[in-house]
Amino acid sequence: MRRSPGCIPAFRATAGAAIHPPGIVEPRLVALSLALRVPGVAAILARVVRHDPPRWAHRNIHYFDETLKSLEEAYEYGNPIATDAGARAFVHYLGESLDPRGLHAFTRELARRRDSGEGFPVPLSLVYAREDPTVPPKVGPKLHALVPDAEFHWLERSSHFAQVYSPDRLAALLAPFLAR
Repeated sequence: MRRSPGCIPAFRATAGAAIHPPGIVEPRLVALSLALRVPGVAAILARVVRHDPPRWAHRNIHYFDETLKSLEEAYEYGNPIATDAGARAFVHYLGESLDPRGLHAFTRELARRRDSGEGFPVPLSLVYAREDPTVPPKVGPKLHALVPDAEFHWLERSSHFAQVYSPDRLAALLAPFLAR
């Protein structure tokens, strides 16, 4: 480990696993980005999220089998967004992490690396769930085409929260890759 400016430890990754990352711009992300740029919309969304955080979490966290949702889990996901600061931070995170401008820059960089033969900087494993309503399954092959040297896996009968819904199958997919 080396120290970076500000005494924050910097780690050099030797491999990476990405579990259903968005990565590709979709029309719904463009719509979200445009909406969040309208003055006052982010504040309204934060109030909506904060109004009833467990209910909001329960309605917006999707599993392959929706009957697996629990009230306890809704409270766990809802607690961080129950305060004004937490709800604002969540909306900010949503807007920043799914901003089409950043995703376009990301895909352009991946295409540049692929086309120049540079490849991804570390071995990478991409895992996508075929039944994910949060990140549509079609994103997986598109992202894999930009990083063709990455391993690519489908996780069957699972969804966006694979670490909760199918942790054993997810671990079985990733363990051999991470062991290498």
